[in-house]
Amino acid sequence: MRYAHATGTAISYQLSVISYQLSAYALRQQLLNKTGNYLFNLSYVC
Repeated sequence: MRYAHATGTAISYQLSVISYQLSAYALRQQLLNKTGNYLFNLSYVC
């Protein structure tokens, strides 16, 4: 029983780490897109 509980905890921890990494990646991509658009607009205006 204790083993199953430990496994479940490990799996949920792993999933939370993965979801955190995915959200961090998505945020970084969003930031890169915004920065890219900003620089593009800047070069277009100048």
